[in-house]
Amino acid sequence: MAFDAARTAVRLGAESVTIAYRRSSDEMPASLQEREDAQEEGVRILYLCAPLEVSPGFVRCVRNRLGDPGPDGRRRPEPIEGAEFELAADWVIVAVGQEPD
Repeated sequence: MAFDAARTAVRLGAESVTIAYRRSSDEMPASLQEREDAQEEGVRILYLCAPLEVSPGFVRCVRNRLGDPGPDGRRRPEPIEGAEFELAADWVIVAVGQEPD
């Protein structure tokens, strides 16, 4: 879903599009082909990055590291203390998961 939204934004003329994903590429449920296609279209992917707050003009994020696996077997993202940063943003599209509600 996130890749569909990101690629659509690019096709509609967005200057830059960034996907922030809280885990590494190995834990991402999107296929490698889907990721490669998006990157070829100009979508930037930030791995181990979690959004914390959306404010006018920016999204405050934090870098993560992977901890121990959770009940689902996937390694849990853990925020790195002091690793917060801001991404400039005119628009934010919240797209979580592979299927719409």
